[in-house]
Amino acid sequence: MAYDYENLRKERLREAAEDRASLKKAWREVQVCRKMPTALVNEQDRRTTVRKEMEEICQNYFNAPFASTKSIALPSIERTERVPEVLSAEIEKAVRQMKPGKAVGPGGTRAEEIRAGGGPS
Repeated sequence: MAYDYENLRKERLREAAEDRASLKKAWREVQVCRKMPTALVNEQDRRTTVRKEMEEICQNYFNAPFASTKSIALPSIERTERVPEVLSAEIEKAVRQMKPGKAVGPGGTRAEEIRAGGGPS
């Protein structure tokens, strides 16, 4: 395991040097990978240093939340009121008020593109 970490460290530092990237940042990243736990405690509060047992403890710990057999009822969503109609005048006003050059959503559509699209169809 230590041999693998050493190879990873050398490779990351070499890649950073070749890409002319920050060696300090690459060094910090490999330092995080370097520390390996020397012992773990299992569900029975027994401490172990055997690698196979430590792997099992980690697998059980991270798989436990997804192995639940508990049934959870889906929430019921009731429509309490009707969704109001949106007037085209409201849309036009909102488009006019948008600041130019700003992204409006995850799609990254700009205000200029929306304005150039014309009126509602």
